[in-house]
Amino acid sequence: MYDQPMETQPGVPPKDYAQLSDAVNQFSSGHLRIHHHTRDDSPLMRQALENPDGVLSDPVCQIVKSDNTTTVGMISCDGKKFIVKRYNTKNLWHYVRRSVRRARAENCWHFAHLLPGLGISTAPAVAWIQETAGPLKARSWFVSEFTEGPTCLEYLKPGVDLSRAQAIMGRIVEALKILREHRITHGDLKASNILLRWERPVLIDLDAMRQHRTVSSYHNALNNDVCRFLKNWQNSPQLLDIARRLLAAENFPA
Repeated sequence: MYDQPMETQPGVPPKDYAQLSDAVNQFSSGHLRIHHHTRDDSPLMRQALENPDGVLSDPVCQIVKSDNTTTVGMISCDGKKFIVKRYNTKNLWHYVRRSVRRARAENCWHFAHLLPGLGISTAPAVAWIQETAGPLKARSWFVSEFTEGPTCLEYLKPGVDLSRAQAIMGRIVEALKILREHRITHGDLKASNILLRWERPVLIDLDAMRQHRTVSSYHNALNNDVCRFLKNWQNSPQLLDIARRLLAAENFPA
């Protein structure tokens, strides 16, 4: 087995990935265009990136999720763990619609580089892969380092120490404040997309993240983010109250 057009706002790091400390390699293999960091370059990793479907179908790959939209697996490569996420095409219409948009894997790649520069933790990006069918885009894959830690939902549940819960919720709201400064929304702010590492939030699943061009677009998406975030604790009144109070104190629509 193998040993997971934006408008740049002031203060947002540039999109020129060559300015990063890790250089990015680009190469093609059949119908695949592969972009990956040189820090993770090795014969085993290249073998995995050139055959991502083979990685996900390998019996020792641990499948975390599989449906008609995405397939997610955890692999080991060169002594480290990685998450491989494939974005599937559900039908012909979905294929045509996605082929003219930025690939979801590329979106993850973009924001996985942008967020750390803003002071927000996320799973480090390793690679993104684009499949092509003639001039059209087909499926895509995003590879990131595996991040250890419980999800927010696993940690913040009835019975948790409320002072600790308030501290963690406060750190999540601080991350949302930073995103607000740059008109960025997550797009799917369910608790399973917020990991906790040393009780600090790590945002994952960035494929729906957006940086909005207009205030109205941002506020509509922000309302959706906040509603989805609060829905995580609809059956836990104490935690829901903490979340609402912290959001309201920072002028979020709570």
